[in-house]
Amino acid sequence: MEDDKGVMVAKLKDKVSFKFFIEKMFLENRRSPFASSTRKDSSSMQNHWQNCVQEIEMYYQKLCSNLDGEEDYEQETGNSQQPSPTEAIMLEINANPNMSLAERIESLRKKISETHERIRLKKKETKANVERHAKAERVICLCERRAQELEVQIKEEAGNRTELNKKFNTEKEQLNEVINDIEESKNRIKSVIELQSELSHKLHLSKMAISQAEAQLQNEVVKRAEMVREIQVLRRGRDVFRRRIEFCRKKDGTGMAARLSELSCCLREYTDEEIKLATDDFSELFRLKSGSDLSSVYNGRINHVTVAVKVLNQANGLSQEDFQAKVKLISHIRHPHLLAMMGYCSQPSCIVFEYMHNGSLRDILGNRARALWWHDRVRIAAEVCSAMCYLHMARPKPIVHGHLSPSNILLDHNLVAKVSGLGLNQYNYDESQVGWDIRAFGVLTLNLLTGRNWIDNDMLMDKAGLVRVLDDKAGPWPLDLAKGLVGLVLRCLSINNGPNKDLTMVTIMEELEEIRKKGDAPVAT
Repeated sequence: MEDDKGVMVAKLKDKVSFKFFIEKMFLENRRSPFASSTRKDSSSMQNHWQNCVQEIEMYYQKLCSNLDGEEDYEQETGNSQQPSPTEAIMLEINANPNMSLAERIESLRKKISETHERIRLKKKETKANVERHAKAERVICLCERRAQELEVQIKEEAGNRTELNKKFNTEKEQLNEVINDIEESKNRIKSVIELQSELSHKLHLSKMAISQAEAQLQNEVVKRAEMVREIQVLRRGRDVFRRRIEFCRKKDGTGMAARLSELSCCLREYTDEEIKLATDDFSELFRLKSGSDLSSVYNGRINHVTVAVKVLNQANGLSQEDFQAKVKLISHIRHPHLLAMMGYCSQPSCIVFEYMHNGSLRDILGNRARALWWHDRVRIAAEVCSAMCYLHMARPKPIVHGHLSPSNILLDHNLVAKVSGLGLNQYNYDESQVGWDIRAFGVLTLNLLTGRNWIDNDMLMDKAGLVRVLDDKAGPWPLDLAKGLVGLVLRCLSINNGPNKDLTMVTIMEELEEIRKKGDAPVAT
């Protein structure tokens, strides 16, 4: 028990009856000097006493049950030396033995009310402690959770630290490598400086060598000028030789024509056995080309001479009389640029011609791998034109070829052109059809210019369009020469079928000779 000042005055050690202490207190009071006055009131107070004792006993039991928890708590917190409230009450009652019973009861009630209030406050404090304890537990839980998070972060930081250490080591190694590279670069720079000094020395030597080379070059320039003069002399000699070669060609052609005219009187007629023996019985291996419904051409050898045998198809309706007449006509037509006939055979109907080793103009133009230079093309056009002039100037009336095309222009070893396919068809042409040959010659010249065996109508629009489609395989065409040929071609293509006094093969030949002379100057250089 505690007094009004909060000092512990009594403490119960055992849970005994509270009545025992009251009786003991009153018995002691009976022994005191105030016993006589107490006896007087004993009868009236006996009942009241019994009620108070019972009430105090009940409250005491309740108080003891509440104080047991406080004692356990005080033992745990180390406050076990302080007296309990019951002991404090008893100590306070025993400390004032002179108090009357009513005063002691009133004091006891007062202490009980104070104790009740203290219990209420203790309960409130306990409740607050419980709440604080719950809050503390929540705080502890949060702290533990935060501690776990911190442990995770610590582990992550430890891993990061390990990674940073690795990176640091790597950067350190790279730094060492950079330092080594810098050292190597320094050594290289040192080597470059040494090399630069060496190159400066070599540059000085090179300048000296250049000065010597310039002197030698000056000497070479002088020598080149002398060589140019020698080349000019050689070119003039070449021109002389070319003129001699051209003269010899014309002379050979004239001699050939003379020999052919001599042979015309005694034109040889071959037997069937000789023709079959020469062509291996018309073997496909000896076939040169097929003339479809009209004729076929075979390669053969007669008396160790290579010849071309043209066999006429019997289905074309050509009788023996007509065949003999055409053979006689062809035998009388002799020109250096007309294919020469060497003989014939009646059965089967065939004619033996000289063999042209370079084939037809169509084959050469169609073969893109084989080049034919522009000056050769101009010469071939002039040679064909000379042959056509010979035919058109025949008397009593002009001879019309009618089938002038690249396939009927044959070339020998020296690319000399000769016209074939004359007089062996079943059609007859008269003087009014000479325009056909002029127009065909224009088409042939256009084939020579463009390198094509076909004609596009867009080519015939203007002179500039034709110049743009010149065959580049022929070499660099002289522009003036090409324009002259293009103008001549356009005039030939614009002619009608009838005769034209302004444009004949003779006038065409004259213009070609002028154009050819313009082409001789670039060739000579």
